[in-house]
Amino acid sequence: MRLTDDGPIGYGKNGSAEGWCSGGGFAQWAGLSAKEAAKLAHQGDEAALKAFARFGEQLGRGLAVLVDILNPERILIGGIYPRARPWIEPAMLASLEREALSPALSACEVMPAELGECIGDLAAIAVAAYWDEKQ
Repeated sequence: MRLTDDGPIGYGKNGSAEGWCSGGGFAQWAGLSAKEAAKLAHQGDEAALKAFARFGEQLGRGLAVLVDILNPERILIGGIYPRARPWIEPAMLASLEREALSPALSACEVMPAELGECIGDLAAIAVAAYWDEKQ
């Protein structure tokens, strides 16, 4: 799903949700890893803070689509979000509130996944185990 005409590439699309909402996309766009940017943001670095705010804005836009279409009760976000939550969340929530349908959003809670950055690794293991059973 394309969120912007330009931006990080995810699944071959510039400005895709996968590009804007992933650690790899963050590194493409910001020129440094989210881990490095979090250290800088913690020190008040303006460029890192702006990068996280931009990602938060796009994350909110992507989540608004999910909220409007699926009307979930809860959305759990892993990856870089738990580590950089203080710098991503304000822009994400503002964008989400601006873009999503109010009744659907009022019924939905957005929160960090307890697995944090391990969620991607565990998802890959689950997929591998699933396909191993199919073989």
